[in-house]
Amino acid sequence: MVELNTALLFNTPCGAEKYGADQEQDANSALLELDKGLRSTRVGEQCEAIVRFPRLFEKYPFPILINSSFLKLADVFRIGNNFLRLCVLRVTQQSEKHLDKILNVDEFLRRIFSVIHSNDPIARALTLRVLGSIACIISERKNTHHSIRTSLDSHDEVEMEAAIFAASCFAAQSRTFAVGICNKIAEMIQGLATPVEMKLKLIPIFQHMHHDAQTAAKVRQLCVEMLPSYPARGFVMVTLHTLSLLSAKTLIDIPQQVELLLHYLQQDPRRAIKLKVLSDLHLLTKKAPHMWAQHNLQVLCSFISITPYDNLKLRALTVLSVLAESSPLITKESSLMEVCLENCYHSNIAISTEASTVLTNLACQLSKGASGKVDETLLNQCVAAVESLLTVCVTETTEKSLSCVSCLCKSFPVLASSLADTIYSLLDVAQGEMPLLLYQGLAAVGSTCPSGLEQLRFDLLDRLQEVSAMPQDKQQDFQASPALLADIAREFCAGEEQLSHIHPDQPQHKGTVSLAQACGHYQKGTTALKASVTPTFPLEFQTQFTQLRAELLQAHANLLAACTTLQTCPPPAIATAMANVSGKEIQRTGRIGTQLQQCVAQFRMLSAKYGDLLQASFDADLTTLKSLTHLQQGCLLMAHVVDVLVLHNHQYISADVYNIQWDVPDFSRGESGGEALPPVFQDVLKMVQKTLGEAQGSAITHVQVSSVFKASCMLLREPLHFPRYFFQALQSTQIKLALSPSQRSVNDPVLVSTDTQLALKVEGVIQHGAKPGLFRAVNKVCLDVSSSSDTKIPQEQKVRVDNLNNELQELVEPHNDYFSAQFLLHFPFPGNHTVCAEASVIDTSGLSWKTGPKMTLLVRSFDPNAPQPPRHQQPPPPPPARSSASRF
Repeated sequence: MVELNTALLFNTPCGAEKYGADQEQDANSALLELDKGLRSTRVGEQCEAIVRFPRLFEKYPFPILINSSFLKLADVFRIGNNFLRLCVLRVTQQSEKHLDKILNVDEFLRRIFSVIHSNDPIARALTLRVLGSIACIISERKNTHHSIRTSLDSHDEVEMEAAIFAASCFAAQSRTFAVGICNKIAEMIQGLATPVEMKLKLIPIFQHMHHDAQTAAKVRQLCVEMLPSYPARGFVMVTLHTLSLLSAKTLIDIPQQVELLLHYLQQDPRRAIKLKVLSDLHLLTKKAPHMWAQHNLQVLCSFISITPYDNLKLRALTVLSVLAESSPLITKESSLMEVCLENCYHSNIAISTEASTVLTNLACQLSKGASGKVDETLLNQCVAAVESLLTVCVTETTEKSLSCVSCLCKSFPVLASSLADTIYSLLDVAQGEMPLLLYQGLAAVGSTCPSGLEQLRFDLLDRLQEVSAMPQDKQQDFQASPALLADIAREFCAGEEQLSHIHPDQPQHKGTVSLAQACGHYQKGTTALKASVTPTFPLEFQTQFTQLRAELLQAHANLLAACTTLQTCPPPAIATAMANVSGKEIQRTGRIGTQLQQCVAQFRMLSAKYGDLLQASFDADLTTLKSLTHLQQGCLLMAHVVDVLVLHNHQYISADVYNIQWDVPDFSRGESGGEALPPVFQDVLKMVQKTLGEAQGSAITHVQVSSVFKASCMLLREPLHFPRYFFQALQSTQIKLALSPSQRSVNDPVLVSTDTQLALKVEGVIQHGAKPGLFRAVNKVCLDVSSSSDTKIPQEQKVRVDNLNNELQELVEPHNDYFSAQFLLHFPFPGNHTVCAEASVIDTSGLSWKTGPKMTLLVRSFDPNAPQPPRHQQPPPPPPARSSASRF
């Protein structure tokens, strides 16, 4: 009954990456401690303090702190030795995304630039590298441009290499510098006085000459003409790679660059150059696969067929994999099919894996075409290759083959069952970490096509019991007690199993008993799940999901109990007359109408809760969002059924019951937006339409109540799909806020006068996990600031003020994961006020997500003109005691 991906119970819990760092000292204390280390007389303590700055920036990425820190580092760079300067250089290179938060750029540059006039070439070289590292904020400084050009003529090798590094950084940021330095770089490369090693380091600067078409064309012509003149392996590899990077930026030169690379792939016999060419082809293919020509594809396929080297064949198949995934040139009649069939059973597992990946991408790409049909022969060959690969790779890494399985199930759901059986059959022979990967593959199949695991449902539960009984030293990657996880899963499964006993044709009281038992199992499972919550793994989504499921089952139980009321307490004979006299239509149905009205309100409340959970699941995958949307729609559908059949059936005689105001945002769009309702929803609506036609607006009868009972049973018998986000979070996004001014302590409010306004600054930083933007990315952050008074205000004073509370909102666009906004808050009456600042996220599709967090600030406003209470006069000091000498 329940499609529970049990293997993933032992994976990283949802949102585990969000929490893990303990509460440490605040920003000011940390900065003071590092400043103390910088002022130390010991070089070791100074170095230790310098290298800790990047971690400080990551934890507190606020402009005031970063500006102060970089000014201190600039002072150390100015007066310190070369080793300290090297440490400062590492800090600037590691903190590149925080450089734009430096407020005093001129002062920071002045302190750094003063070292460029040193007599020490090492100090000048370190200065040039620091200038190159901060090129994003000083890209148009003419004095810096001049210093770099001058240093390129230096006779010191270290200084010249540093100047080349700085020139490359500035050419990427400044169009003026790139155009001005282009001729000088060309002269140095063509000149005989420049050493060969320096020429190889100068050529990569040309990859940044993409600011205008003329400069890019000039650079390309120069490099192409230089290739025959410098046939050495190093020159050819560096020049071809530089041209590939330049073409990837300009885009218009990609076809010519592909032709050039394929020419060297065919003509140059050196294997190192061929490997570099294939790497560049992969780069250009990922950038613009649609710019490949048909004859380019034929050349690459012929190269794969004739090359005797496995590493070259593997690299070329990687390029074909990208082409097969997105290029319109791919057809099943092309030579690509022959190449795939030749290599999908290759003795080298890596080559067979890549060939099977190409074949899978080809089948999936053809299924998305105009006809949407794939040749059965191609599909069978693809399935055979993937299953053979799974069998061979069971003792080695098989992540790519499992990815092929997921893609095939997504494009061809009919294959899900057979592929899942193949994966499950390998569990008995898998060793090491392979069972965990195979379970993840089964979970991916279940998430993509839930019906694919229908036959393996009980086998997976047996596997879960075996895992829970394993010795502790043999369990893999378990984040919690296996016995506890098994108990939790067992309770949820038992609860869903009780729902299978509910049938529309059975007596209603039996359905109520089964629902009560299911609710009990879910309450036990939810309690155990809450008991396993830790600060590191809060399990917010899991507990809310199971709690809402328990509340939904309880709502259905209340609905079934209300349906039995018609037998025990039918509407009185004068119910219609009472409704006409009072004008309340609900009295027409008697007591059952009141109870069903409460059930409708409960279902609508559950729909709102599912909507809140949906909006809070910013990091969830598309399948999870679709599951939550269906659960929310199921609550609205049940409320609609009760309203149509019982409460207001006379209003729907000639209306279309399919016209439901879902009022549910399409958070799962992007995968298959605008898809039809689930089949069970359509069956319920058909039954309601039929019952409504038979009733013809008559008073409530057993037929209508029986239809409500059947609709509830149909929705309850639909298998619950525990989404992947319940077990594993593939994306992690967390927002941290900081308010200025802030309270010194919990009970120490911020003081503000009633005749002034409080300037509140809200700063925040967005923290990501290992795969940022995997499903959706943050486009804007919505900051809502509101205030409420905690002091009772006299009624006569309320009349004089239109708005006692502040309600402000501002949209900010984060830059390098940092955002800030300022608000002016007015507190016209003295007393205590609570200011609340809450953040929400707007993604690139324009959808709003309630991700939080929410912070509060206690403010106390006072009237400066109010008379101050009189101070109590202190009693006069007692007279001094008389000593024995004072008597005389």
